[in-house]
Amino acid sequence: MRHGAVTCSFTPFYDQNVCLPNGDVVLCCMDYSLKHKIGNLLEQEYYEMYASGGLSRLISENMDPTFSRKSLCKTCDRATPYSVGPAKHFWQAA
Repeated sequence: MRHGAVTCSFTPFYDQNVCLPNGDVVLCCMDYSLKHKIGNLLEQEYYEMYASGGLSRLISENMDPTFSRKSLCKTCDRATPYSVGPAKHFWQAA
């Protein structure tokens, strides 16, 4: 289980999805329970799925600093923690 903000070490843009025979597209090959259905290729274009609410909710859950069972990524071994800190501007000293 991962606490803190995470992303996938294999595909940080969540773009290596799995297409099922019925046209459903799920998040990744680790989504055995088909928990994160992104969309259906018979009903929409591939890139329209990225504008859908399902993927944006998942990314929001992944950015949450607490653990959440709503996100498959928080329980995955491939998850990579984000180092989230205050933003620095180029004119500020390191």
